[in-house]
Amino acid sequence: MKSHQFLFGTLLFISLFLGLTIAQAEDSSKTKSPSQTEELPLPTGYNTLFAGSGECLQCHNSMIDSDGNNIGILDAWKSTMMGNASKDPFWKAKVSFETIINPGLQEEIETTCTRCHAPQGNFEAQHNGQTHYSIAELNMDPLAKDGVSCTTCHQIMEESHGNFSGNIQFNSAHEIYGPYSDIFPNPMINTTGYTPTYSTHIKDSELCANCHTLLTPTVDLNGQLTGGEFVEQSVYQEWKNSESFTNGVSCQDCHLPEIDESIVISTMPPWLTGQTPFGKHELVGGNVFMLRLLRDNIDELELTAGAEDFDASISRTLHQLQELSLQLELNIEERDQDSLYLSLRILNYAGHKVPSGYPSRQVFVQLEVQNEAYETIFLSGGLDENFQIINEDEEYEPHYSMINNENQVQIYQTVMANVEDEVTTTLLHAAYPLKDNRLPPMGFSTSHPSYDTTIIAGLAASDETFNPSEQGGDLIKYHIPTQQYQGQLKVTAKVYYQTVGSKWLEDMFNESSEDIDLFEGMYEASDKSPVLMGTKEIISLETTINKLENLPKFYPNPSQGYVFIENNQNWEQIDIYHSNGQFISNIQLTNQELVKLELPQENGVYMIQLNNKEGHSEIFKILKI
Repeated sequence: MKSHQFLFGTLLFISLFLGLTIAQAEDSSKTKSPSQTEELPLPTGYNTLFAGSGECLQCHNSMIDSDGNNIGILDAWKSTMMGNASKDPFWKAKVSFETIINPGLQEEIETTCTRCHAPQGNFEAQHNGQTHYSIAELNMDPLAKDGVSCTTCHQIMEESHGNFSGNIQFNSAHEIYGPYSDIFPNPMINTTGYTPTYSTHIKDSELCANCHTLLTPTVDLNGQLTGGEFVEQSVYQEWKNSESFTNGVSCQDCHLPEIDESIVISTMPPWLTGQTPFGKHELVGGNVFMLRLLRDNIDELELTAGAEDFDASISRTLHQLQELSLQLELNIEERDQDSLYLSLRILNYAGHKVPSGYPSRQVFVQLEVQNEAYETIFLSGGLDENFQIINEDEEYEPHYSMINNENQVQIYQTVMANVEDEVTTTLLHAAYPLKDNRLPPMGFSTSHPSYDTTIIAGLAASDETFNPSEQGGDLIKYHIPTQQYQGQLKVTAKVYYQTVGSKWLEDMFNESSEDIDLFEGMYEASDKSPVLMGTKEIISLETTINKLENLPKFYPNPSQGYVFIENNQNWEQIDIYHSNGQFISNIQLTNQELVKLELPQENGVYMIQLNNKEGHSEIFKILKI
């Protein structure tokens, strides 16, 4: 009898606690935190397979790290591209465009595209026996409009590993997979009907491959299927063909970064202890442009994240692009009377190609050379007032191993060709890549088993300085005409990321539909500026041609560590440079007649520039051995 009373008391406490917690969650949803605006509430309710993210909000959004930062799962997720996948106006416009071009395939197009962008509507429809799922149904379905939500990723079965193109297998027994083995399941079971279940597969990169490897069927210009396929994206295979895979770095390691802190992952029951490590659900990518566009159209798109939430996602995305993706090495190879020779090495530290994913994305290099009057004497990759690349080839810009005039610009991109070998931006018309010189990751090999879905196409395939020694990235040579200018030159290299440009959108904007027109208006009003991923600057010093008789006396040369300079023109400052133009240090001088200059520790050629009060300077080379 006592045991029954104890059980009844325990259940009563849990019921009271659940009711209190839900009421608290409802009250807290009415009280806006400083980081929130007037965004819509997250959807609640259930269908057969899935739940709205609002059902998860009441327990899984109160996490705080050791520094007091909010790391709530829903707060991080709701302003990501995955959280807004079904409301993405660019995606919906592109689906509309594809159905206009291929009207006989509308049902198949919309069904295929909503698998990954609106899975909670699409797979619920499949579960209930429907063959197709439309954009119209998505627009009327609150759970479908929840994007790639909590019960989407956490119900993907391990048996789904190896499935691509949105062919996902979901658990229909309401099991929610997670990475922790120490589970207290009853609160989730009692509140939602879902059973938390331990499974290591939730941290496998294969989980992401269900959607991020996408093969699309090829359709000819008459709307007929050819039987061929085009690799729209193969992020997973790019990762497998990289050092990240070899070193055991998964997709989740970068896009859901873990912290080694003990984090209590649920507010129920109140005695739960912390779990470690904890993966922050930031889902960071590279799409700053679309995050800005979403932020600026919250009301019209009926989004559930506020402006400050999007600003946080934008900040994290900028950090990913600018701090963790690329490294630049810019060197002066040679300079003569009328030319400057440069090399730019771009190292790709991402675990996949850059840019990766959807083929509208591109990365390009801007290289500018200025004289001492800050006048530009050479510019490759300049931008006009609409942030479009100046001098870009009308059809597409080829890959370059050497750039020697301003009409050439290095653009890393995929260019699709149709069955008539013409450039196309219609995805279903894509038959093969005319060009794919996107920056390979470190360790990328053309002999890897997955190379058939990660190929290098076009001129880059025969460029020995592209992916040199299979270490990823690219090495570009520049031959800059200087018109016999002998003064100091400043060289600046910048690498930019661009989600989509007006040139890529021309075909789509030539058509009209509700979704196309909506996105076109948002695009025209948007901030189209590309994201600066990295920059490098070096100085080419004044040449010494025909000036040897003016040099001060200096010795010994070669030197084993120091050099004496006769201070016969009241030199007041010495600047020391590597021979490649990289600045090392400067030294202020007094009026001593003989200066002893200590050279850097590393052997090699150094450029020594002497400067006096009148602005006169002299340069000479020292060889340290």
